[in-house]
Amino acid sequence: MTDLLQILPSFPLRPFAALIPTIEQQALTTTDLLTLHPADIAKQTRLPILDLKRLIAAIQASLSDDLSPQQPLLQPAEEPKVISTLDEGLDAALGGGVPVGVITEITGESGAGKTQALLSLCLAVQLPPPHGLGREALYISTEAALATSRLAQMLNSNPILQQYGDPETRPSLDAIHSAVTPDLETQDHILDFQVPVLLSRHKIGLIILDSVAANYRAEFERQGSHGSNMAARSAELVRLGALLRDLARRHNLALYTTTCTS
Repeated sequence: MTDLLQILPSFPLRPFAALIPTIEQQALTTTDLLTLHPADIAKQTRLPILDLKRLIAAIQASLSDDLSPQQPLLQPAEEPKVISTLDEGLDAALGGGVPVGVITEITGESGAGKTQALLSLCLAVQLPPPHGLGREALYISTEAALATSRLAQMLNSNPILQQYGDPETRPSLDAIHSAVTPDLETQDHILDFQVPVLLSRHKIGLIILDSVAANYRAEFERQGSHGSNMAARSAELVRLGALLRDLARRHNLALYTTTCTS
């Protein structure tokens, strides 16, 4: 931790003054704080996990600000604002496609075709304009792993994708990153810590979270006390929404979520 001010000379240490001595005593570096799970750090230091998460979030924000270019690498007009769904009717209903820089949510019953739409976007985002952004996709699922066989089938059968035979522009399954978050703790860790690292290393233009509420519902219903847990769940969903909006805006990407209704 003694290297923090060497890395970020202007980092505000005062709000975290109660944490720093213990972290230094445990010989934890800035890299340790950014790569280890907060629960493991809390166990090692016996510091409150929420305080540690705030410290880590502050370090990430400071790093992001330091690494952000003073001038945008591309003028806004040079990058398309939407990603095609590869369906002309659906694109028309969405005003051209899925917009960049905001959250788009799709809701529907199981079997309504939500997954098909998600997979189409994972391929379309890789296309050059006007259909895509020429960038990669990140698919985060709370239930099943990425359906690579369906993606391969779509890649070989969709008429729009068939127009792109050049290896330089043709979508690839290798450009779709994926993760499964079977519980809320895993989901929070991936979104808070692993996603920012991935965004710094790859040209991600689309993040999909399928489905947004599943782990929250499972976690808070498991705990019982329905009334108080509904309020806690709502607060956590508000926090998640703020995090996702910040990712979409800061990295100029499309963020697409699903919610299953019964």
